[in-house]
Amino acid sequence: MKIRHKDEASKPLFDSKAEITAEIVIKKLLEINANRGKKSTNRKIHVRNLQELYKISDEHNLGMGILAKILVSTISSLFEMNTRISDAMEYNSWLKTLETIDGLFNLLGEHRNVIISMVVNEDEENLTNAEEDYRIHGSAILMVKRLDDELTKVFQHTDCHSTDYIDKLKGERELCTLITKAQGYVDSRRKSNLLDPNEVVVIYMLHIEHLYYKFSPNEEETMVIMDRLCKMIYSLDQGQQRQRAMLCQIYHHALHDRWHRAKNLMLMSQLQAIADRSDASTQVLYNRTICQLGLCAFRHGAIRDAHNALSEIQNTQRAKELLAQGIPPRQVDKTPEQEIKERSVQVPYHMHINLELMECVYLICSMLLEIPSIACHENDPRRRLLSRSFHYQLKFSEKSALIGPPENTREHVVAASRAMLRGDWQKCRDYIVNDKMNAKVWNLFRNSEEVKQMVIGRIQEETLRTYLLMYSTVYVTVSLDTLCELFELDKKRVYSITSKMIIQEELSATLDEPTGCLIMHRIEPSRLQLLALNVTDKLNQLADNNEQILDPARGKTGYQGGQAGWFGQRQPGQRTGDYTQGAQQSGTGMRGQQLGGSAWMGGGQRGQRQDDKNRRVKFQHQPNKTGGKY
Repeated sequence: MKIRHKDEASKPLFDSKAEITAEIVIKKLLEINANRGKKSTNRKIHVRNLQELYKISDEHNLGMGILAKILVSTISSLFEMNTRISDAMEYNSWLKTLETIDGLFNLLGEHRNVIISMVVNEDEENLTNAEEDYRIHGSAILMVKRLDDELTKVFQHTDCHSTDYIDKLKGERELCTLITKAQGYVDSRRKSNLLDPNEVVVIYMLHIEHLYYKFSPNEEETMVIMDRLCKMIYSLDQGQQRQRAMLCQIYHHALHDRWHRAKNLMLMSQLQAIADRSDASTQVLYNRTICQLGLCAFRHGAIRDAHNALSEIQNTQRAKELLAQGIPPRQVDKTPEQEIKERSVQVPYHMHINLELMECVYLICSMLLEIPSIACHENDPRRRLLSRSFHYQLKFSEKSALIGPPENTREHVVAASRAMLRGDWQKCRDYIVNDKMNAKVWNLFRNSEEVKQMVIGRIQEETLRTYLLMYSTVYVTVSLDTLCELFELDKKRVYSITSKMIIQEELSATLDEPTGCLIMHRIEPSRLQLLALNVTDKLNQLADNNEQILDPARGKTGYQGGQAGWFGQRQPGQRTGDYTQGAQQSGTGMRGQQLGGSAWMGGGQRGQRQDDKNRRVKFQHQPNKTGGKY
């Protein structure tokens, strides 16, 4: 191994007496690049030599073409400072790379005769001829994309709860400034046909991905910017980037409470059908969008829509994994390469969706939908469950011998559900809206007071429905004024709820407007009658199962009717112990002979007295009249 001396790093690139010309600098640049990637090459010294060469070229005014070429080589060398692709760059190296790329875009913005494009081949480069455009092989846009990927890895490898993460988060703002500058460069050079359309899509997509998850008080301005960026993607790409842009736009609409726009765009795009065939990062973005759409629906009071959206993630019990907000425990069936790939798609911490908030919203939606359904179909064993996870939490709490005061958000919702089932809406409200829930859930909403009032109103309405369904067999008549006073609702709202329940045949009752009473018909069966009906259904099902088991294995099954009865009509001259065509025509087959008194079962007089051996031989060798054999 070659040992470098301290003065080797500070060794000058050129002799002090040598004349610095463009040809000499280009030759030196090729010499430095020739050592790039070798084991004996010190990467830091390699970058330092390129930076020194840039200073020398700038001092001697050798032209913008040479300066741009040296910057491109320097940026590539800075990216190669990291030996492993899966590891993150050092943050200081990332800042140096950001500064160098920013200098390159400043040069490109000031000198429009400098062209950096993948269309230009290395043999066609023009670094010295000032009469023509300077043409350099490379892509400044892909450098910005690589810089964005490296910053994501920096966030993934940093403790999200440390101050170091906050310091590194400042780099995201500087990167957004660079992306805006790169987008301006693309807009100014698009008509020259020197940029690949994919590069245009990449830089616009980078701008979208750094904008879609951020809430802005100036909603109209950000909506116009997002709409313009997405329309550009829609016009240039028809594949995966188009899907991602659409998901980002839906997420942005949902984040800013534009519920109807987000919902309509999701339904028109039909992204649900193609999400399963997308790559891992796009599937994560789809899951994040669905969750944000569910939270937006909840804020707007669309409880059923919110439940349907959030149930896709919550029912799997893998919300953290599906949203790429955590790594599951090591699994044996996964290779190290698969684990590295899983880590690479993890979302940085500052982009996370609050899982506790999402779970609490989902449980509240389940409570508002399930508790009236439980009251309506209390004794129906075949009732359809909307949320199995909510039922599991409810059953688990009922099995506890001693139920203490709720501690976390999940226990608060379960306790509120039990209170709603009893018809106590005030107790239910106190479990949902209190200081502890305010700190963990409600204060995380921007319009927290409006959301809380909406939830309290829905609790009053659903508790009223539950109360009427649970105690309909107790009352003969109920005054609407009493219901208004009990649930603190206006008479118009109570009248609307009860009328809707009667129309939907949930409640067997009649509204008497002159007296303002709800008259119960009391035609619902009692609990004992329901249990008897359930037993009858099970007995009928058991009888059907037994009949299917006893049916013949071949041919027709069950009762044939007519003179044939169950096992077919016996033909003239047919002996009971024979396997004849008449028995087969009745569809009984071998199993029917066994049940119909055949020789095998002792139905014939002669076959009944034969020993087992003779009967077995007769069964194996005696043909039937159609010529077939068993």
